[in-house]
Amino acid sequence: MKLVWSPETASKAYIDTVKSVSNTLKFFVDCKRKDFARVLRLAKLSNRGAVLVCKNASSKTASGFRWRSVVDDGGSRRLVRSVFLPVGKGLDIAHVGSNGGSSSSGKGEGKWIRHVDRQSGEEHVIRK
Repeated sequence: MKLVWSPETASKAYIDTVKSVSNTLKFFVDCKRKDFARVLRLAKLSNRGAVLVCKNASSKTASGFRWRSVVDDGGSRRLVRSVFLPVGKGLDIAHVGSNGGSSSSGKGEGKWIRHVDRQSGEEHVIRK
């Protein structure tokens, strides 16, 4: 039996590897790949969030790319912050957080509220 290695089988093997890795905190993808957005969508990120990095982000395949199309799946991911760095051929970095769910500490952290008194100018920070 002869093993034939084609771009299709290589891409399938790459996607299968991405699917098998779970609880990823950092994930790097080359934007020169035609299916890099699909690879980012299939990545199993940690329930605490992750950092996604795309190198060669100034390439033609990445010109119409938006992080929200990958992250906002209506589920457990939300885009916290993204930045483009003009390093080499471009680095596009996004911090993806979790939408609640189970936290590792289990303390039930409260929400911080910042209030500025208009008369005195004092700033009050309250934990709710």
